[in-house]
Amino acid sequence: MHRKWWKVYFFLALALTVVGIAMPFFVDGGRDLPWWDWIWAPLYAVQIVGLFGFVFWRRLAIPPLWQFVFVASVAYEIWNLFSTATDPELKDTGHAGLLVASVATALLLQVPMLIALYLYGFRSKELWRGAT
Repeated sequence: MHRKWWKVYFFLALALTVVGIAMPFFVDGGRDLPWWDWIWAPLYAVQIVGLFGFVFWRRLAIPPLWQFVFVASVAYEIWNLFSTATDPELKDTGHAGLLVASVATALLLQVPMLIALYLYGFRSKELWRGAT
């Protein structure tokens, strides 16, 4: 059952990442986004690859790479959640509940990814010693 949950999460995260990358091309004004609004796309794509390696127990690259991806992902999520929570345009709308719900949803979706990357990079010593 343990691996089944991770496989379900993998396919959910994969679908959300693909939709997140493709959606701006189908929404009005989405193609006009500045480059810094796309900084998450390569990071999330690499996270999906690491999640695949963890879920399907495959050695991909080397552990220090996944350790770096984990640290970069944590730093990005902290920055993203902080910037969302302190955005004056969002605060002034009077929709505090929506802001709290969006932060909670982001955490709900990203915390399993961070756990998987941590386990893959730091705690999967038997995987890295064995053959794929």
